[in-house]
Amino acid sequence: MQRAFDAIIVGAGPAGSTAAILLARAGWSVGLVEQHAFPRRKVCGECVAASNLPLLDALGIGDDFAASAGPALRRVAVMQGQHILAADLPRFEHVRHHWGRALGRETLDTLLLERARAAGACVLQPWSVRSVTGAAGNFSCAVRAVDSGEAALLLGGFLFAP
Repeated sequence: MQRAFDAIIVGAGPAGSTAAILLARAGWSVGLVEQHAFPRRKVCGECVAASNLPLLDALGIGDDFAASAGPALRRVAVMQGQHILAADLPRFEHVRHHWGRALGRETLDTLLLERARAAGACVLQPWSVRSVTGAAGNFSCAVRAVDSGEAALLLGGFLFAP
């Protein structure tokens, strides 16, 4: 299979899916390649600062994020042995969002990926990138389905690998 896109994005984590959403909404044809099946457990980036919550609203996942996220994050602490250093977090002055919230990456990544798909991105998952050749304006990206081994060549003018 060979398919041409305006943009090829490698990785459907927060950066890749966000780029796919925005580009697809702008009318670009987008191929989004992710090697892992979602939901996937990933321990990192589970706290989202209040200043980022308006972006989740703009991407169309704000309400789903709010329904799934933990309570407001109002304090932070650093612990070492018996010692604890704690401080209040600053309140974000926004009409709707004042405090950050925590949400597991398995949920956040899935919400963003599904929004990218709904925006029109062609999602190849789980597929892995085998090679990339070319230069700006003329990239070729060889990919392979993780489960079936099916191969494809994606052509694109723009390649983004966050």
